[in-house]
Amino acid sequence: MSNPDFFEFGKLIRTHGHKGWLRGRYEGRHPEKFRKLESVFLLVQEQPVPFFVEALNWEGDRFMIKIADYDSLEKASELIGKRIFLPAQDLPELEDGDYFLHELIGLEVIDQNNVSIGSVTSFFDQTPQEMIEIDHKGKGLLLPLTEEIVNEIDIDAGKIKVTLPEGYIQTLLS
Repeated sequence: MSNPDFFEFGKLIRTHGHKGWLRGRYEGRHPEKFRKLESVFLLVQEQPVPFFVEALNWEGDRFMIKIADYDSLEKASELIGKRIFLPAQDLPELEDGDYFLHELIGLEVIDQNNVSIGSVTSFFDQTPQEMIEIDHKGKGLLLPLTEEIVNEIDIDAGKIKVTLPEGYIQTLLS
């Protein structure tokens, strides 16, 4: 879903038990900021629809969630694979210089020679290090979000400044 009023929170990955519990994976930074949720939005016919949360238990970046009125294994199974969204207005405040990964989508990536590499199209946080994917002339390039590579992230300016090892792009494209 491409809607500025919402951000992608995670995904429901499987059921848990027989009473309607679901296991999910949070996709992003700072899961501690989302310990309590009253509702979540799931896409129904490509439209965000609110679902009330009865209970939510966290285990690192994974969670178990009980959705109101989904009281059986069969009913909860209908929600497996659904992406979870939250209203953008509900994003908690972060310290200066910190960010949520979804905020990087669309930012322009600039190299050490002040040349645009492309814009961020997605992120991956289920790897040993966070990665962003950049659309570079129609091809996807993966870039690790490490201190050695990323010099500055300026959400307000819409830019990420990086220092790439010599030949990095050419190596990825060959």
